[in-house]
Amino acid sequence: MKIMMYYTHRETLGHTTRTLRIARCLQSKGTQILILNGGKKQDVDFSDIEIVNLPYPLRDRREFYRAGMPLDTGKIRKRLFIMKSIVKRFKPDLFLTEFFPFGRSEGKYELYPFILWMRKTMPETKICASIGYPALDLNRTEEILEYSKGFDRLFIHTPEIEYEYMKVALKEKAEEYVNFFRKLKGKIIFTGYVFSEKEKKKIKREMHKKIVLVSRGGGVVYPGIIAKSIMSLRFLGNEYFMFVCYGPASTKKEINIFDKLSKGFKNVKTFSFLPNAEFTDYLSMCDVSVSMCGYNTSVETMWFRKKAVLIPYMKEMEQVSRARMMKDLLGSSVIRYDKLSPEKIAEEIKKQIEKNMHVKIKNEWYNGLENLYRGLKKICE
Repeated sequence: MKIMMYYTHRETLGHTTRTLRIARCLQSKGTQILILNGGKKQDVDFSDIEIVNLPYPLRDRREFYRAGMPLDTGKIRKRLFIMKSIVKRFKPDLFLTEFFPFGRSEGKYELYPFILWMRKTMPETKICASIGYPALDLNRTEEILEYSKGFDRLFIHTPEIEYEYMKVALKEKAEEYVNFFRKLKGKIIFTGYVFSEKEKKKIKREMHKKIVLVSRGGGVVYPGIIAKSIMSLRFLGNEYFMFVCYGPASTKKEINIFDKLSKGFKNVKTFSFLPNAEFTDYLSMCDVSVSMCGYNTSVETMWFRKKAVLIPYMKEMEQVSRARMMKDLLGSSVIRYDKLSPEKIAEEIKKQIEKNMHVKIKNEWYNGLENLYRGLKKICE
C-alpha cells in the first residue's frame, strides 16, 4: 500500500506531531509513505520519513493575529503544478489530507482543486481525511459538506466522547452541529486518540521536589502562560522545580523576557523545544502539567493520568470543549487566559498537588493508530 499524506501548519506543532505519528505507524506496517508539507519547514525530525516541503507556504503564525490574510494565486498555481508532478510519479493507492475539509479553509484554493483533479486523473486512488478532532466552523457547513463529497472516508482521531462534549459547548448551535454530522453518517469514523505504543511509558524521576512542566505547544500564542508560570515560583517556593518549554515559534522578544524572568529563580529550567519523545518523558515524570488544551499535550496528559492546570485557547472551541471534558474526567483545573496571574497559577498547582484524583479515562480510547490503519487498509482492498 502506498499512501501520500498532505498536511500544513501555522508554525504550531500539533498537526505536525499527529501527522508524524500516523506516518511512522503506517510505515511500520509496511506501507510506503510520502508526506507533502504545505507549511514552512519545521525543526522536527522527519529523517525516517520521506517528506517534500512545498515552496511558497500559504500560511504562517501571522494568521493567528491577522486572520484571512490574502493568498497569492500565482504561488498556488506553482504549488499545484509541483503537487501534480509528485503524485504522478509516486502513484499512491490512497491520498490522505490532514484537517481539511473540516479545517484549513484555504484548502478550497489548493487542496479541493487538487482532489477534483485526482478524481479525474487517478480515479482508482482512494481519498481520505485525517481529522484531529470533531470541530469545524459552523458558518461553513455547506461548503464543508460539498468538499466532503470528494472523500471516501473522514477519520476523526478522538473517541466519540469529544463529539458529545462539543455539542454541549456549542449550546444553541448544537442542533446545527448534530445535523452536520448526521449528513455525513457512514463517512465519518471515530478512531480514538492517535498515540504511539512506544510512547506509553514512564521514566524514572531523579528529583525529590514537586515537579511542574509548563508548555504552550509550538509557541505561537499565549506567551503569558510561560511568563506568569515562571513568576508563580514566588508563591510556590523552593519545594517545587519547574521545567518550562516555551516553543520553537517564540519570538526573540518573548525569549528575552522568559530568560530574564527565569534568571530570578534557581528552581527553573527552560527549553525552546523538546522533541516529542523527550516531551513525553518530562510529562510522564511531572507532578503537575500547566499547558493549553491542544490535542497532543491533552492526549498524553490524559494517558498518564496527570494532574493539570489548563489554559485553553479561547478562539478554538475544540480546546474549550476539551478543557471541560478533562475537568470532568481528570479533575483538571481550568483558567481563562484573561484571568491568568502568577498567584492564580500557583494556587491551582497547589490544589492539584493536594487533591485526590478520580480518573474516568478509558484505555480503549487510545487505539487510534491501529484503528486508522485497519480502516485505510480496508478501503484499499
